[in-house]
Amino acid sequence: MTTLKVVDRMASSFTSIQQAIDEANDGDIIKLEPDVYEEEKLIINKSLSIKGIGKRQDVNLMNGLRIKTNGKVKIENITIKGSTSGGVDIIHGNVHINHCHIKHNKKFGITAFENTELLLENSTIENNDIGMNILGKATVDSAHFSENNGMCQIRVGENGQTDIYYSTIENGQRGVGYLKRANGLIHSTNIRNNKEFQLTVLENSSVKLIESNIFPGAYKGIFIKRSNA
Repeated sequence: MTTLKVVDRMASSFTSIQQAIDEANDGDIIKLEPDVYEEEKLIINKSLSIKGIGKRQDVNLMNGLRIKTNGKVKIENITIKGSTSGGVDIIHGNVHINHCHIKHNKKFGITAFENTELLLENSTIENNDIGMNILGKATVDSAHFSENNGMCQIRVGENGQTDIYYSTIENGQRGVGYLKRANGLIHSTNIRNNKEFQLTVLENSSVKLIESNIFPGAYKGIFIKRSNA
């Protein structure tokens, strides 16, 4: 395993993140110095880790990233913002996002397609259109979703599965939506102050609520249609 640094000012380092990704081997770690990285959307097609050095607000990735690998990818301690085509899109792979701030992205903060696995923890997802869009399998632990004002802050689509633990989802258009044959568990989580529904469970979906608080917004708390919660 090799650790690769991306630092514009050091000739011995890579001058772009994409160059470091392209030249990395499976299992390598790419460390990012504090900076604003305005590259094209990054393409990750192998198993590796990308980690910001220092405070996450000082390591800014501006145009998002796309992950399509059969392996594992870890993204840690980075701010991902300002993309016009989504912050993180996971086409294939097992992805761990830890201690990241994903904000001000058009379309979505994170989207994960069928046959993907996502672990999101200790992260803030805010001011995107949709905060997180899941068609595969996701686990959310100790995350904060706020002011994502698209269809839902967390949208679990057809046949998707999302389990949410110790998180807060607040101040968006809608809270969490399990939309069609989706399933999941919500444990020790606060869903509150969203403008419309806090929790929507539709079309043969199934959700288990444990020790969570659902506070009605301006419209309603929980909406269930042909489903179980």
